[in-house]
Formats: sequence, structure tokens, C-alpha cells
Amino acid sequence: MKTLATVLFDEAHRQAWTTRGEVAALMNPANPADVGYTQAAATLAAHGLTVVAHAAGELTPATLAEVDVLVLPHCSTDEWEATTGVGSPVYTPAEIDAIEGFVRAGGGLVLLAETEQSKYGNSLADIAARFGVVIANATVQDPVERFNDVSTWVLAQPVPSEQWDLWAGVRQVGLYRAGVLSLDPDSGDDGFLVARASAHASPPDAGLIAAVRAGRGRVVVLTDSDLFGDDSIDDLDHRVLWRNLVTWTAAAPMGSVATAGASDLADD
Repeated sequence: MKTLATVLFDEAHRQAWTTRGEVAALMNPANPADVGYTQAAATLAAHGLTVVAHAAGELTPATLAEVDVLVLPHCSTDEWEATTGVGSPVYTPAEIDAIEGFVRAGGGLVLLAETEQSKYGNSLADIAARFGVVIANATVQDPVERFNDVSTWVLAQPVPSEQWDLWAGVRQVGLYRAGVLSLDPDSGDDGFLVARASAHASPPDAGLIAAVRAGRGRVVVLTDSDLFGDDSIDDLDHRVLWRNLVTWTAAAPMGSVATAGASDLADD
């Protein structure tokens, strides 16, 4: 199958997830599926995207110049999570500048944040803020719209968009101990909610998933990373939503490639 885009998973900043099965087995020998994004990576590969792990070193403009989409999985200090054990969960100012420059020049970014975001000691909220997405230190609970009768496993409510159907083929999605996000109206970027909590939730109508058009690029921010892990990606319609979100961010860089005719992704 012809490659539509190259997706780089950062695993060099003490990520709590890995796309590499052998690394997942080392991180959690008893249950590698609890730390694995191997199925998420396989889903993208099955739909024509090349998936690469960034296993060591800083993210630089040169590194990002070779890819179309950057995925930043949840990362943490070792006191909270089993991690890849490589690097620091704190991205340097130069790395954050490189990520922002990559997106605004036409790259795609998927950022997988978490509940109680600030306790993990990482920079994901700082990166999201560069694109007008504010991640709060919170956990959503919903006694009504919940998955498997667990109030902290909230069922996401779609937010309709007249322009983008990121819910195509998706009937239901659940987030596990999700955080809360909102959009900064003064950011200057074109952000919109993709999913929110229900009116029954605490806090009610809380933002769960956001998408942003920033410069020539696209960003998706989620407040839970578990829903696409190996042990959850086949719950409800998580696998389809994952494909939709990543390919939406990929559409911007592929559409900006200076080649004859329309991009492969637009033609597919």
C-alpha cells in the first residue's frame, strides 16, 4: 500500500505508552496491553500510514521535517507511571518551539493528555496552550452517561461541526478518568470541541476532545490516553475514532506537499 503520511510517536520523554511490543513487555511484564499502543499503530499502518517511534533524543526541527504527524502520548515522572524510562517528561523550550513551528508550517499533532494533568510533571499542557487549548487539573464524573456503570468512565457526547465530521462511523466513545479542556477565545487559532461530557456530569458539559487549525497545520488534544491503549481500543468505537482523528491531522500536511495534483490522502 502506498504511504499516505508518516506518523512519529514520541517515546523519548518518559511516555507511559509505547508502540513497540518488546518495550511494552519490559514496562509491564504482567500486562503489556496496559502500556501498549501497538494496536493503535497497527490501525494506522493498515490504513496506509507509516508509523515510526522516536526512541531517544530531543525533538528538533530536523527530526520533524521528516514526518507529517507527531503524536505525543501521555508522559510522566516515574512515581506515577511505568514509563519508557528514556528522557524527561519535561520538553525543553526549544522542543516546544520546534513542535509549534512544525504545526504552523503544516504539520499534524495529536496530544494525549490525562486526568489530573498537572501531577504527572510533564509539559503537555504547555504545548496544548500554544494552540489555545487549556487543560485543567480535573477528573470528570458522570452518574448517568457512563460506561460499564463506572462514573469516572464517561461517555463522550459528540459536538457537531458543520465543516468536519470527526465522528464518521463512530456511535459511542468512552473516556476513562478523563480530564477537562477548554478553548482560549483569545488564542487566534481556529479551535473547536469534538466531544464534551454530558449535562449530568461534574463538571457539566466539560470539554473532552478538541481540534484546532493552527496556521497551516492541525492539532487534536484529548484528555484521556487510555481509550486507544491495547486493552481499550476495541471498546465501543474507539478504533474508528482514533483513525479519524489522526487522519484529520494528517490531511493538512499531505495537502500542503508540493506535488502534482491532489494529495494521496485527499484522493483516498
